[in-house]
Amino acid sequence: MKFNYKLSRLCGSSYGPSASSSRRSDHPNIIFHPNGNSVYSPVGNRIQHLDLIHHSLQTLPFQTRSDICRIALHPEGRLLLAIDIDGYAVLANVNVNNSAQSQCCCVVLHRFKFKHPVRSIEFSPNGKYFAVGLVQRHVEVWFSPTYRKEYAPFVKHRTYTGLNGPVSSVHWSSD
Repeated sequence: MKFNYKLSRLCGSSYGPSASSSRRSDHPNIIFHPNGNSVYSPVGNRIQHLDLIHHSLQTLPFQTRSDICRIALHPEGRLLLAIDIDGYAVLANVNVNNSAQSQCCCVVLHRFKFKHPVRSIEFSPNGKYFAVGLVQRHVEVWFSPTYRKEYAPFVKHRTYTGLNGPVSSVHWSSD
């Protein structure tokens, strides 16, 4: 007997650390899709996709090992990178259909473990790199993965060290 159940509604706080977490993380970030019509918000160890035009809510079909602390979206809006409080990352290919139902298709491409906990993450404006701010006073710049499944999609470009304290946020300039 087969059942075709899928999770559509998720109860929990969509902005803030969960009460079940023994280690309190910073407030997770919410991000807008580049077209401005939808929002991605972490809830515990899952991510919800809220369509602002059609007033629909969908829970993406993957989960991380523990509560999500940071998420980032590629400038084209198709790659989503979710990192939990332990440094485990999930790279997913997210495709938002522009139909009346506005369903969001999602496929996990890769899972990765950062060596240290992540405080901030952001893709570059051109989408070639993403930067990760670590608790260990480092900023790591990585080449952005592609949309296809690869053996090792995460390749480190450079590490910037010598900072005075932990990295609280990372932002790219437009030039």
